[in-house]
Amino acid sequence: MFIAILTLLSALSISGVAIFYSVIGLATIFPGAFWPVVIMGSVLEVGKLITASWLYRQWKFTPFLLKTYLTIAVVLLSIITSMGIFGFLSKAHLEQNLASDTLVQRVDIINDKIESQTVYIERQKAVILRSEKAIDRAGKDFTQDIAVQENIINSAYARLQVLDADVKAYTDQGKGFFKGDNIKRGVELRTQQKPERDKLNAEIAEAKALIQKYRDQSRQGGDSNNVTIEQAETNIITAQNKIDDYIIDRQPLEKKLINLEAEVGPVKYIAALAVDWGMTEEVNLSKAVRWVILLIIVVFDPLAVLLLIAANQSFARRFPPTPPKPQV
Repeated sequence: MFIAILTLLSALSISGVAIFYSVIGLATIFPGAFWPVVIMGSVLEVGKLITASWLYRQWKFTPFLLKTYLTIAVVLLSIITSMGIFGFLSKAHLEQNLASDTLVQRVDIINDKIESQTVYIERQKAVILRSEKAIDRAGKDFTQDIAVQENIINSAYARLQVLDADVKAYTDQGKGFFKGDNIKRGVELRTQQKPERDKLNAEIAEAKALIQKYRDQSRQGGDSNNVTIEQAETNIITAQNKIDDYIIDRQPLEKKLINLEAEVGPVKYIAALAVDWGMTEEVNLSKAVRWVILLIIVVFDPLAVLLLIAANQSFARRFPPTPPKPQV
């Protein structure tokens, strides 16, 4: 008797859980009518258990058509229960997949932002390199030009010194009987040198102007490139700070993703076992979950119904059913 009661309690417990999963699963399939589906599913599930119990006890005394219909009804209700359980468990798996996919998308977005900032940093480094080369190139070119102009100035000054020396030879040194004649010749020579002196002075002035121009251009180009370099360096620091912020934002998402992957770890091992046994060639998590759900529903509601029948069998042995009185 104890085993019979224990079997009945076990059957009712499994049936109660199956009813809950089935009703919630059916309501998930028809979300537009949640409470009507819950009421309908609950009534049908209870009716299925009562029908299975009554049918077993009254099988010998029940007309063929009635017990045929009741048997088909119990089988169909068991299938519907299995469908509801499948829907409930599938919904749980899909919600987990949705959360995982959402986290993966958010992590991918952050990774794309980090990659974009990394590319931006590389571009700013290229800007700095080009600006530094421009400064070096500009400085070398102007240096050569300045050196040419300085040579012109030096040559002109050297020629002027020669001309001054020629004049000074007359003015400082007395040649001839009268010293005044030498001074007069020196003045006349200087007068004769005036066109050449003017030309040399003009060359010197022009060369000095060009040197100043080259120096101004070199300074302006250097200042402009230095500003560009400073701006690029600032941009690099800003981009690096953004990358640091993105990494900080990514860490909790990756942690949640790792936790979700750990939760589905057993199912992955089941899928990997199927690969090891040669049942499939790749680890398919969704397929593995479907197989696990199918295994659960195969033994869920049918086990509850059969345990209920077994309990009835035990009670029937203890309390045999009385056949109905023949109708007059």
